Amino acid sequence: LPLTTADGATIYIPTSLFEGQKTIKVHWSSNVQKTHTLKIYIDGMFIDYTIDPITIVLPGDYGNILLNNGNLLPVQQFVEADKRTLKLQNLRGSLSRTDATITFFDIANVGDKQYIEEIAKRSLIKGENGKFSPTKNLTRKQVSSMLSRSLIGTGTNTIHFTDLRGNEALNEINGLYEKGIWKASDFNDSEFEPSKNVTRQEAIVLVYRTLQAYGVTLTKAQPTFIDSNQLTTTEAKQAAGALQKAGIFVGNDGKLKPQNNLTRAQFAKVLY
Repeated sequence: LPLTTADGATIYIPTSLFEGQKTIKVHWSSNVQKTHTLKIYIDGMFIDYTIDPITIVLPGDYGNILLNNGNLLPVQQFVEADKRTLKLQNLRGSLSRTDATITFFDIANVGDKQYIEEIAKRSLIKGENGKFSPTKNLTRKQVSSMLSRSLIGTGTNTIHFTDLRGNEALNEINGLYEKGIWKASDFNDSEFEPSKNVTRQEAIVLVYRTLQAYGVTLTKAQPTFIDSNQLTTTEAKQAAGALQKAGIFVGNDGKLKPQNNLTRAQFAKVLY
């Protein structure tokens, strides 16, 4: 059900919200501070969460969108030339528009600075105490959070891995696991090991699966890196070839270095 607002937004309500219900009311408010609030009432009851996400399509000049509700579920945000698409599951907060640069004091001399700042504006990455730590290796927990915020969304509270009980990123990790981005075959036992570093091969496979899950058509190709023989699975070779063809993972000096760890700055460029 598409609804168009006075300020040019189009809101799509999933049909699942109508099942067995009688009436639905949608309230979209805006103010001069560029803050927007979406409230949905079904049979007079406020709905603060929906499994099937609400989709909001905004004009391309809306700026970058942040979700103002602390630790609640993040905005999934897709940017095209003339529009910006958001997907929301949690409706307890508000949205704000910003054109301000979000930066970190430890990236001033980092070659990937522009990519880090851009995806920070989209709320896809977070720093700590003003630092991004660009040269630190990316962990399983961090790559899960970034992919969850960018395209996949969150999952349930189910404990699929024994070492994730009480983990703050549980829903984001489950978003990937329950949609087949992380697979049981990726792990040796019942532990996820959220602090374990992610290799470049693992990141390539995760991005490849993510794009497939989102319905992105990738062209099949054989990887042409001079060290392609270091890719250890058929899926990894397929993923590396397709992502190299798409210009997402292009390597350096003809090398992919698939068994090396991936840094936070390097993955920021991939997400960009």
